[in-house]
Amino acid sequence: MRFGIFDHLDDSGAPLQRHFEDRLKLIEAYDRAGFYGYHLAEHHNTPLGYAPSPGLFLSAVAQRTKQLRFGPMVYLLPLYHPLRLIDAIVYRERDSIDILIELPALNLVVAIENKIGAEAGDGQLDRYNQYLKSAFPNHRRLLIFLTPDGTQPDHDSYIAYDYGDLVNTLEALADAPESVPDATLLILHHYVDMVRRHIVQDDQLRALALALYERHKEAFEFIFECRPKPESLLTVLRNRVQTVEGLIIDSSGANLFRFSPKVWDERLTNIKSDQTRWSKTGRGILFEGKIYPDKPGRVNIIDLSDLENTDVRNLAIAELLRGITVFRACGAVLKNQG
Repeated sequence: MRFGIFDHLDDSGAPLQRHFEDRLKLIEAYDRAGFYGYHLAEHHNTPLGYAPSPGLFLSAVAQRTKQLRFGPMVYLLPLYHPLRLIDAIVYRERDSIDILIELPALNLVVAIENKIGAEAGDGQLDRYNQYLKSAFPNHRRLLIFLTPDGTQPDHDSYIAYDYGDLVNTLEALADAPESVPDATLLILHHYVDMVRRHIVQDDQLRALALALYERHKEAFEFIFECRPKPESLLTVLRNRVQTVEGLIIDSSGANLFRFSPKVWDERLTNIKSDQTRWSKTGRGILFEGKIYPDKPGRVNIIDLSDLENTDVRNLAIAELLRGITVFRACGAVLKNQG
């Protein structure tokens, strides 16, 4: 025998946000207790039902449960277009699956694993396949491995699909003679534009670029040689600090830049460091920006105090605990200067 819950989501007297949160916590308890199913009624203009769109509330249920089966108990047919009732229920990150689509009318579940600049983890696709067999034992299953170039998945149940085919399909749908709502068209066009710009290669644009390069090769190479060198992050930081009143430059080099708020010199006089080991000025606590030429992309934005000096570190911590207003003063200087 299996037990389930039939719910009205009726008025609890609590504020609406708390009302929904409390009910979702209760549904989480149903899930933990092993209840088989949860069904929700649809009511309008009555305290009996505060979820006039059952599908929307159930999408929140999907995010909060693991084993519980759920769905609408009833739909009020006059309020829905027929296509809405055979439409899909879409879950994002349900049991870690990127996109899970349930089509009840077709008795079909679709799982999409999306990989851009990454590979599937060891056994990841098999775990998802086993979960779907358990959670949807009576459904047909379509498992898709979506990548920019159609990389073959490492599991036989998945089929490869690439973003180029995806945008072509979406463009065909958008151009179909059947009427498509304007809002849907707008979303489709924006999505396709984003994918073409950032994920898939535009073959026509690439061919045009190659033709232009072959025709004007010398001009393009001259432009490339004359390009301005980009400023490093340290240059940007250095220029910014020089324009902010109340900040003092401690030291500056090709790969390192240190500075300090003037108020620290006035108030933190007992925090000093060994001038031969860290800063030649003897300051024991500083802001530091540092880049690593041999490790592109790694940047230290902040590094406070002579960490190798235990006494200095302990003094800095003590000042933080005792005189936090000193550090607030530094924040005020930066904020006031924009």
